[in-house]
Amino acid sequence: MNAVAHRDYLLTSQVRLFIFDDRIEITNPGRLLNSVTVEAMRLGYHLVRNPVIFSHLARLRLATDAGLGVPNMIRLLRQNRLPDPDFLVVGNEFRLIFRME
Repeated sequence: MNAVAHRDYLLTSQVRLFIFDDRIEITNPGRLLNSVTVEAMRLGYHLVRNPVIFSHLARLRLATDAGLGVPNMIRLLRQNRLPDPDFLVVGNEFRLIFRME
């Protein structure tokens, strides 16, 4: 749901999910929005790229607790003794890497 809500629909590439033996990578079209940084995301900063899509997802309860997704994800990974995810901007894409070390 996060990729659907936050992707840049002006770009023609697709959301991609790659599963490897040692990691999972999610690549989403679009760079981070103006004031969003990786550190801000880790702290719960939230900015909506697609407010109409986000409002529909929220109404359907598919998007809840706006801004808490990244902090909750990091907390759950740490509870399961997994490393924090890597957040990368590569060209016009945002990439999230979960390592299974």
